[in-house]
Amino acid sequence: MNLRNKIAALKAIVKVKLFSKRIPFIISWHLVNRCNRKCKYCFRWSVPCKELTTQQVKSIINDFAKTGTRIIIFSGGEPLLRDDIGEIINFCRSKNIFTGLASNGLLVPMKIKEIKNLNILKLSLDGPKEVNDFLRGDGSYDDVMTAVELGKRHGLKIKFNTTLSKYNLEYIDFILQKAKELDVGVKFQPLSYVHACDQNIDSLLPGEKEYKDVMKRLIYLKKSNKYIINSLFALDYLYNWPNYKKLECCGGRIICCISPNGYLYPCTMLMEKVNALNCFDISCKEAINHLTNFPCKGCWCTSTLDLNCLMTLRQHAVLNFKRLFA
Repeated sequence: MNLRNKIAALKAIVKVKLFSKRIPFIISWHLVNRCNRKCKYCFRWSVPCKELTTQQVKSIINDFAKTGTRIIIFSGGEPLLRDDIGEIINFCRSKNIFTGLASNGLLVPMKIKEIKNLNILKLSLDGPKEVNDFLRGDGSYDDVMTAVELGKRHGLKIKFNTTLSKYNLEYIDFILQKAKELDVGVKFQPLSYVHACDQNIDSLLPGEKEYKDVMKRLIYLKKSNKYIINSLFALDYLYNWPNYKKLECCGGRIICCISPNGYLYPCTMLMEKVNALNCFDISCKEAINHLTNFPCKGCWCTSTLDLNCLMTLRQHAVLNFKRLFA
């Protein structure tokens, strides 16, 4: 993220914090529900959803850019399934928007020229080959490694997203070693039901003691391991899984989520769970001002947690912000 956007971020946070403004500085945008993988804990692909056209997407981006949006992270499903993904990315960059994309890596070789203007490519990695392929599908580990190699060759900044389940808790050191070998940051995310789409994934949940032991280790390693992206604040909060702790939430205030059909939600956790307005039918300002009085007990979304920490304006939070969008 350039200096101009970093300054804009701090200004936005101050306005939200001190003056109760709503500034959609960061957008998490689920462009599609479709996916070419069937990960064991995600059933987003099974939920049909009408998708916005290229022009509708660009119109919404233009509207949000005028309102103060400076970061958009595209995900899904698998956003590379859209034929217009390169055009969408380039349009974001033309609006001085820091642009990221989360992918399973399978289509990166075919889309590398279209995504070369991304600021960050986030790839899913849950462990060594046998573990990753079990959780995310045969060949998924090799897909990620190929995507990293191609991405780096084309100058892309790469980060890993790791979902913690009972099948990969013992492979944290492997993931961190791989991150070091490839020189990429990694963000750890506990398994949640956010993409389960009402399917039962209880068999994938880690034991509470085993999970807490891993979180203790990550908290300890964070002090010296530069590849762990999560802030200490986020790791401390995540340690309490599965019991929520009360916290000040930035959802619907400085971060928002857009569904494939254009509806604006406070965050991914509340997508399709609260009343929302469509960004294409009305202005983004009206849509975000509608995001009030939504139920929230707590959060397992690591990116949102780190932004919650940033809202405190503490020094360590500001410094870690650079890790999230470096």
